[in-house]
Amino acid sequence: MNPMHLYFGKRIFAGTSLVLALVGLSGAEIPSDRLVEWDAGVRGGIPDVPVAETVTVEALGRLGTGAITEAMERIEGAGAILLPEGAFYLEEPVRMRPGVVLRGRGAGKTRLIFALPPPEEDGISIRPAYGAIRMEGKRETREVGIRSGHRRGSRELEVGAGHGMEVGDLILVYSDNDPELMYTESRWDRPWARESMAQIVTVVADRGERLVVDTPLRLDLKAEFAPRLRRIRPITDAGVEAMTVAGAAGFDDT
Repeated sequence: MNPMHLYFGKRIFAGTSLVLALVGLSGAEIPSDRLVEWDAGVRGGIPDVPVAETVTVEALGRLGTGAITEAMERIEGAGAILLPEGAFYLEEPVRMRPGVVLRGRGAGKTRLIFALPPPEEDGISIRPAYGAIRMEGKRETREVGIRSGHRRGSRELEVGAGHGMEVGDLILVYSDNDPELMYTESRWDRPWARESMAQIVTVVADRGERLVVDTPLRLDLKAEFAPRLRRIRPITDAGVEAMTVAGAAGFDDT
């Protein structure tokens, strides 16, 4: 992974609009009803989070990922963890928590080099490997079917009574994949690729059997692929700044 400055906040879509138009090998453009207009970035810019904990060279060299985890556990609320300059080999992933920013001394100055083997699925290694720095939220198992309003541009979803959602909830709106579009090759039919037709939105009003969300749906969710939603609890206001993250020899695609 190249030198980076990442921030994952509650508000992560802002800035200049960009329409992504992909062209396949045949030269045919994706139909307009499948294009998504993105408005990416952090509104107001990347926040300057004060340093709450500093990890020393000795601690990071001796404890590895454990030094970062211990520093995270000492932070009450929000704060940044300042890492030292140098190259450090880590054999466990860093699991971020809400409100914490992992900050180096500069791209190329602080280098976290992860020796993480790629995960396997059906006996096959998944590459590129992933998960060196993890921001793993939770999503509830209960699904609520969407009866209507699951078309592109809609902000009102009919879900019926007893949906259990509340104003302010973040929800994942999704459906099964269309196999004619997603599974043109059998290798694409994998658990991590399912429910790719999805969007995260916030509930802004509860009208009984209907939920109003903050952002219009970007894609049509076809009724035959069971549109539904569930509540999610993501990691928010966390970030990674001013460092280089790489894979160790033999794990170069971390």
